[in-house]
Amino acid sequence: MILLLLGFYTTGAFAQMNKVLTASTYLTRYIEDNRNLDELISARDALEGTKDHDKSKNHPKTYLYWGKIYYELSMQEDKALSEGALNTAFEAFQKCSELDSKGKYKQDVSNALALMTNAFYNQGSSAYQAKDYGTAYQNFRQVLDINDLNNKKKKVAVVDTTTMLAAAYSAHKGGMGAEAIALYNSLVEMKYEDAAVYQSLASLYREQGDSEKANETLKVGRELFPDSKALVIDELNILLKEGKQEEAIAKMEEAINLDPENETLHFALGAAYDSQKMFDKASESYQAALDLNPEYFDPYYNLGAIYYNQAAEKTKEMNELDLNDQANYDRLKKESDDLFVQALPYFEKALQIREDKSTLIALKEIYARQGNNDKYKEMDDKIKAAN
Repeated sequence: MILLLLGFYTTGAFAQMNKVLTASTYLTRYIEDNRNLDELISARDALEGTKDHDKSKNHPKTYLYWGKIYYELSMQEDKALSEGALNTAFEAFQKCSELDSKGKYKQDVSNALALMTNAFYNQGSSAYQAKDYGTAYQNFRQVLDINDLNNKKKKVAVVDTTTMLAAAYSAHKGGMGAEAIALYNSLVEMKYEDAAVYQSLASLYREQGDSEKANETLKVGRELFPDSKALVIDELNILLKEGKQEEAIAKMEEAINLDPENETLHFALGAAYDSQKMFDKASESYQAALDLNPEYFDPYYNLGAIYYNQAAEKTKEMNELDLNDQANYDRLKKESDDLFVQALPYFEKALQIREDKSTLIALKEIYARQGNNDKYKEMDDKIKAAN
């Protein structure tokens, strides 16, 4: 009775491992027979149940062939065959490595994982290009996991920073803030030489309401990358948001030294000077922006507004004078009229670039003061049409 039981046990174990042998035979035929898909499907089917049976589920060879066969399935154009196959293959190779205490299949697994690294990375890149950032992140994450597995096997610590950055960007764009922050911080700890890492990490901290960490990250980034235009501009935006105009002006001047051909920076500097009523400096900066881009609406509008607002102030002073103070009234009226005249060409040019309601209102007021009824009516009609 005991002998019969032992015989049955041995036969059961052999039957399960024989399935693995059969699968390996079909896989060999698939490769040798011009990759006949029927052979690959037969290999897959032969493996059925081998990961669950007590006699085969703890044998590394079982998982080696699960990995090899499912890797081949992952390469098929038919989604019914390839969907999820690469992940199944990776999990199988992981399990094979875990069970392979004698290292018998070490080289097989190493070779397979090298191929899978490229496959996962390519899938991640394709998903990223398609703006499927969640899938991209998962694929890049798999590449990193494969590298971790290889590092453990080789007892080394080689970090794939290129894939780590790709995974971080994917997580960031895919709304996975915690995952992105963890990856960016890993790169920061390694002093990864890319200012964009610090810029991205700071923006994530700011999105989460952690201004202190955001500012500290930018500070560290600026120390490492003093010539980074992007980091300077980010610091500038923070200063402007916090109302620190004088510091913002200094930061903008620094940014312009790094990027003198950036019309937006010249305009921003002009706006900062404008807010401090430093009109001569504001005008110079606005003009510098226009020299770089003659079709830039905002500097034209703001230059017109400088003169228009000063003219309005003169008009207000004029209307507040004592009725008997004719001399000052005449002086202020002339100054006001002259300022409106200076504002006019800037608003007219702005209107040629963009039909903006605020520009129309300013022009309507100037034309009214100059007695230009035709132009006044034209502006009035445009304003009514815009409402």
